[in-house]
Amino acid sequence: MDCYHCGTAGHFVAECPMMVPAASKEEHMARIAQYVAAWLMGEITVERKRKMISDENLLYYGPGCRKALLYP
Repeated sequence: MDCYHCGTAGHFVAECPMMVPAASKEEHMARIAQYVAAWLMGEITVERKRKMISDENLLYYGPGCRKALLYP
């Protein structure tokens, strides 16, 4: 079964390493770059990319995350 969040096999979304807040700004930006790359390669839809980046921003910035960084 593939993870609903990252699409990798071998774990569920509750155990996804991408659902743990990034330890640094560099790690945060690298995750976003991975989502963009997956979209550019046609692996995910633009809506999925936006949702994944929104989730990443919420994880990194917490509940005080600016609304402009979140996907409705």
